[in-house]
Amino acid sequence: MNRASCIILGMLMLLICPAAHAQTSRPATMPVIAERISHPFPGVRYVHRTLGSPRLVEMHIIEIDLSTPGLRFSITEPNGADAPGETTAETTRQYISRVGAQIAINASSDFADPAGRQYRNHYYVLVSSGQRVSPFKYGESAIHISEDNIATVVDQDPSDRIAGTHGYRCKPAIEPLYIAVGAKNRILADGTNVGGVEYNGVDFRKNCSGHLPLPRTAVGVSRDGRKLILLVVDGRQPGHSLGMTTQELGDIMLEFGASDAVNLDGGGSSTLVLADPDPRVLNRPSDGRERAVGANLAIFIGVPRGAER
Repeated sequence: MNRASCIILGMLMLLICPAAHAQTSRPATMPVIAERISHPFPGVRYVHRTLGSPRLVEMHIIEIDLSTPGLRFSITEPNGADAPGETTAETTRQYISRVGAQIAINASSDFADPAGRQYRNHYYVLVSSGQRVSPFKYGESAIHISEDNIATVVDQDPSDRIAGTHGYRCKPAIEPLYIAVGAKNRILADGTNVGGVEYNGVDFRKNCSGHLPLPRTAVGVSRDGRKLILLVVDGRQPGHSLGMTTQELGDIMLEFGASDAVNLDGGGSSTLVLADPDPRVLNRPSDGRERAVGANLAIFIGVPRGAER
């Protein structure tokens, strides 16, 4: 085949195989049709962005400077040994109102109570201010935040994962865990997008329908450990937002400076609340209402310990 024929053949392949090029596109290059940026609290940047293709997507990004004075975190506390469930479910807005925080997102995946009560047990690891609630079970990754605001994405200890041991050991090793919440799957690992692959034996397709565009909640950490990124994506709502795959979620996290990130519980649970001062839901949950979940993560800005509600 001569050079001219090769050129013609190549051009024909471009025309008849557009899907091959669509697969290489990234959300970071999607056309932004609207974006609003604000700074609601010291050390906090809020980005509300609308993307136009390959589908309509509405997303909310919160960037938090972890060196901000007075910054601290909490996650839903355990019920204790005498209660029928590990935690009690409430909406993200109920949680932020109860504890008096400034920002909150939904966090863990949980089992609904068979009797229809608000008690919940958890699929993945959960530790609340040093109190062990639920262990690592499935080889999952987790976001960990220390008492002095060092954020790290961790994986279940490899030997425990291989042995099928339920426990609280992780890699990198952190002992004791302070605030930890397990994820459906890891989406960034040391700057590499792993949202579209099997990672540590966790199948992204089976574990969270990662190949489908859905409502999502994710948390990421910058390489220097100075920034925490919260990301909530609306989905399942034609005319408003159709959602993202986990690989697309990872690309957005990379754009905003994350090196490591996890995909938390999504779907109708995905909720982001800001209290400035009255709590309001920033996104549009896909259930059409707020869903009660077994654990929420809250961020306090400038509220002294012990002064919360």
